[in-house]
Amino acid sequence: MKNLENLLEREDIPKDMKETIKEILVEIKEKKKIEEELVTSEAKFRRLFQDSPTALLEVDFSEVKTYGNHLEKTSIYNIYDFIESNPGELDKLTSKAKFVNINRSALDLYEADTIEDFQQPKFTQVRSDQHSGFANLLFALLSGNKRFEEETVAYSLKGRKKDVLLTALVVPGFEETLAKVLISITDISIIKDAEKALIDSEIRFRRLFEDSPVSMREIDLSEGKKLVMKLREEGIRDIRKYLEENPYLIAESTKVTNVNTATLELFEAKSKEELLQNKISIFGDQLATFREDFIDLLKGETVIEREREMYTITGKKIQTIIKIFVVPGFEDSLSKIFVSVTDVTKFKEVESAIRESEKKARSIIDYSRDGIILIDEEGSIVEWNAAIEKLTGISNEQAFGTSFWEIYDGLMPEYLRNSESLNLIINGLKNILMVGGAEWVTRPIDTEIMQRDGTQKYVQINVFPIKSQSGYMVGSIWRDVTKSKTLENKMKQELLKFKIEDQVVYLVKEADPILSREVFADLLRIGYSGLVMSRTPEDEYREIFDASYEYIWLAETGLGDNYDSLFHKIEIRMKALPPKSVTLIERVDFLIAKFGFEETLKFIYKAREIAIFLNLVVILSLDEQTVTSHQLALLEKETEMVETRILAEIPLHLLDIIRFIYTNNSQGVQPSYTQVANQLGISRPTTRKRIKQLTTIGYIRENQKGRTKVLELTLRGLSSFTSRTE
Repeated sequence: MKNLENLLEREDIPKDMKETIKEILVEIKEKKKIEEELVTSEAKFRRLFQDSPTALLEVDFSEVKTYGNHLEKTSIYNIYDFIESNPGELDKLTSKAKFVNINRSALDLYEADTIEDFQQPKFTQVRSDQHSGFANLLFALLSGNKRFEEETVAYSLKGRKKDVLLTALVVPGFEETLAKVLISITDISIIKDAEKALIDSEIRFRRLFEDSPVSMREIDLSEGKKLVMKLREEGIRDIRKYLEENPYLIAESTKVTNVNTATLELFEAKSKEELLQNKISIFGDQLATFREDFIDLLKGETVIEREREMYTITGKKIQTIIKIFVVPGFEDSLSKIFVSVTDVTKFKEVESAIRESEKKARSIIDYSRDGIILIDEEGSIVEWNAAIEKLTGISNEQAFGTSFWEIYDGLMPEYLRNSESLNLIINGLKNILMVGGAEWVTRPIDTEIMQRDGTQKYVQINVFPIKSQSGYMVGSIWRDVTKSKTLENKMKQELLKFKIEDQVVYLVKEADPILSREVFADLLRIGYSGLVMSRTPEDEYREIFDASYEYIWLAETGLGDNYDSLFHKIEIRMKALPPKSVTLIERVDFLIAKFGFEETLKFIYKAREIAIFLNLVVILSLDEQTVTSHQLALLEKETEMVETRILAEIPLHLLDIIRFIYTNNSQGVQPSYTQVANQLGISRPTTRKRIKQLTTIGYIRENQKGRTKVLELTLRGLSSFTSRTE
């Protein structure tokens, strides 16, 4: 080219020759440009080939073509039949295919490291099914096809099976020789797996459909949709009215394609054919109710749920819940719709019975003479009947939705408000709401309330937990016991010698349990149940204290496995007592000496709670000389002192003798006649006379101690003395 350009510069070259040279130079430049473009295009193609995410192979089938032509020249007209009957010929044919180039994706697909690893025998003959797929490609090319596509399987060099789409294209210009054929192999394993999963899912669904305990049916409303479109084309605007006038159209345009076994059982059919002939049963009474579903589905509803009265083919009426569901993808055609029918006949019967029961319960609550309160899980009042309105003076409108604690606090008299006993009751109620129980649940609680107008009332409250879905509610029944309580208080005033109240622990300071026994006997006399705990053995105790009561010996022996300690035994026995009971614990000093003051004080705390919750009276007898002043102060803080009601009419000269005997008895001493005479400064005859008077009226008794007679106050004498001195 440079030489030709030099010729153009020479003057000895003719002009017409120079024109020819110029034309030659233009042709050379254009040819060079084309060659450069071809090189660039080839490079781009090679880059695309190598970088393609699809497995690509360039294969030379020219020898395959030559061999095929050879077979045809030997009068073999059907190569396929020939190779089928001569398997060895297929190996010869496939071995003649030459792999010219293979891209990275193809190496990865077949798990080969280099093109050298990718040998033709391994590619075509790893497995028989893969061999067959490649053979189909060869037959197609030999038959003159320029393009081939088939789903087949491929195996990697490591033997892993993959589902692939094999596509082959004969490069234009090589149709006769087949020297250049491009093959793409696309891994469709995921698609195949998905197809298999869909098939499996369909099989499972059909199995679930058939085996479902719920009545299921599949319907096709595509004809119904076409019907409505046709009616609209004919100018019929009120489709609903038209269908009402021609109900048979719904049955005719609704196709039931399948029903399961549960549907047969529900509608009492022996076969699907028998059931499908009775569309009235399947769709409800006279198809009238299904007409509404039919119209809603045509309007575009895809999920419908309704309660419906239906009939079996034997005429039995059943209450059902019907659910209609348009399968996704069939919203336009309505050709696949599932309908489930749940028999709720028994549920409806139970529901009706519950409603009837609720009416009866409502009547009981409304007309009950006792006040009834229901507290929800949050402590708010949700039931407040007429009787509790009358009892408290608080209307239902005022109480409903209000915190029970606010209402209860407002009902308490001033002296009870913020008291420890009230706090214990409120905390117990809160404990029921949290865990459903408290120690005093099912035991009546007696308390005093104050109506809004200031009228005092005594009530007995019974509390019980109610389990709910979210925890516990509290029910309570309030009974007006004002009359009986007033009568009881009057009886106490007339019959009791001492001022004793329920829910109180009393402390009697005495060396010997004289006054405490008198208080205990006083309560037994008006009908209280009794429990005695003493260090004196039971047979000896009953000789000196004749009454009906339960007895516990204060000793650790004989506890067994039922109790953790003596205190635990006492607590359990106290909790088992009925309301209106009294417990007498003699020798508290023994408990202190045996178990320590702190443990004994803890037990007294517990005894006080039990007394409050269970309406008990607890009497503790203690020799105050056995404790320190600080310990005594702690005990007095948790207890009350006994007060007398009746003042005894005793002459002062006899009262002096009683006082002297009481002082000695309190210190554990029984004085003699001589000691009385010396202390009071009176003669022995006078002493004998006065003591005889006191023994005659039952205020003191004589005991023999060796050769000496000693003196002791009786319970009557003790009460007369304490009444007088207080």
